[in-house]
Amino acid sequence: MSYRKRFWLCALCFVLIICSGCGEEETKTEIFKEEVVSIRLECVQSCLELQYKPFTVKTIEDEDEVKRFVQALNQAEERLGMLDYSAMFMMRVTYNDGTIHQYHLNIREGEIERGLLVDLNGLSTAYELPEDAYAELAGLIYDTEE
Repeated sequence: MSYRKRFWLCALCFVLIICSGCGEEETKTEIFKEEVVSIRLECVQSCLELQYKPFTVKTIEDEDEVKRFVQALNQAEERLGMLDYSAMFMMRVTYNDGTIHQYHLNIREGEIERGLLVDLNGLSTAYELPEDAYAELAGLIYDTEE
């Protein structure tokens, strides 16, 4: 192999190494990109097994509460791997165009941990909610905000 070919081959390898290592910082994908007008929570599975159920069905339509709910949910990070869970709430999200998407949402009263959101539309993608988002959602769901 000639010197010129080796030079260009090495240069190409160098460029590929640089490009693969210097990608832009990963941007967070928002789960709810469109305008959400209401969120309906229905007590299911593990919620129904509680001695004191928080509610049977709860609908959040207040614009400020919906916005806070969506902002907290958009902090979720995709969770990889298999899931073994019992759903707490069936969550139906209604958009301004009338479209409805369904999710399972696991947020328990009085506990601060990482919550679980499972998208039931299509591939059943699961997301984990960080503790601060969990606390915000628990306050909205169980009306324990101060």
